[in-house]
Amino acid sequence: MKLSGWFVLYICILLTPIVASSAESPDPVGEIVFAKRDGTISSIYRMRADGSNPVLVFKHTDARNSNALFPHWVDDMRRIQFAAMENGQWKTFSCTRDGQDVHIDPDAPRMEFTQSVFPDGLSVEFGDLFYTPPLKARIRLFHYVSRGADDAGDGGAQAVAWSPDHRWVIFSACLSQNSRSNNPCHIYIVTPDGKRRRDLGPGQEPDWGISIRAH
Repeated sequence: MKLSGWFVLYICILLTPIVASSAESPDPVGEIVFAKRDGTISSIYRMRADGSNPVLVFKHTDARNSNALFPHWVDDMRRIQFAAMENGQWKTFSCTRDGQDVHIDPDAPRMEFTQSVFPDGLSVEFGDLFYTPPLKARIRLFHYVSRGADDAGDGGAQAVAWSPDHRWVIFSACLSQNSRSNNPCHIYIVTPDGKRRRDLGPGQEPDWGISIRAH
């Protein structure tokens, strides 16, 4: 059957918005490792990049300080490194993605407790997160609402990074560093145009990974 040119053009017009939308805003893939407070103690979790299936990976039992913080993927997501106390000193620990084989990693670089350099095009001002595309006006991706006199002044967007495929921006945000137990930090992902943003739930210091191998 031979189709007319007008009919083919009509079909193309119908399909074009669907294809463009899928290409511009793909569903997030991979896994995120992050810290989350259970009461006043921070433990290490992982979840899918869409926020589903959160799993507790490591809960510290140090008598002096039981917090585990600043996790990140290593060894193609086979292992997780994070900071935790040992005999009153912060150390870099390592465990498998399932929380096994936990030990101090003496060869690991010192953990950075603050973000001093932001990824290409991203910036944070007064807690607000911005993206500046090449040769275009900057876009505000997240607006931080201060809590006024109760705000410690160091909340807002933190741990800012691109997703591995560079199609999403991930970050955590807190109302106040001094009130995390009552107002937990949350993890967010947002597209660079600011049109799609997801709240993935309580957590902070996320690290997004996509393995080059099948788990």
